[in-house]
Amino acid sequence: MKEIPNGNTADLRRSAALWLRSRFAYGVDHERRQTGVRVRRGRSAAIDAEVIRTTLRKTGRREFSERHDGFVVDGGENGAPFLIAYTDDDAEVSAQELTRSQVDLGQAGYRVEPDPDDDQVLLVRDGS
Repeated sequence: MKEIPNGNTADLRRSAALWLRSRFAYGVDHERRQTGVRVRRGRSAAIDAEVIRTTLRKTGRREFSERHDGFVVDGGENGAPFLIAYTDDDAEVSAQELTRSQVDLGQAGYRVEPDPDDDQVLLVRDGS
């Protein structure tokens, strides 16, 4: 991480974590599930996102939390692809995790491809 003049890298890390939470879904979105927003096959995007999270956790990937860097899952509403990103400060580590996740999700039956507009994001679609 770059050194910030007169700044605290821990504060910067907390700010980045808060931004990621606001930008990406964090856990199951209970409000969306209660309102009944539906996508393909009648399942909500929150449930589909949780299935992706569970698949990644079962293959050894760590989910982002206040204590750990890891993956985040966002999107999937109205048939749009889900977005997966990694929060590691080291771009090389993030790239390796994205590659592993692409393989793991592909083996689980998802269609996965790099985002053409952002090399640090995967686009994930249901394989059916």
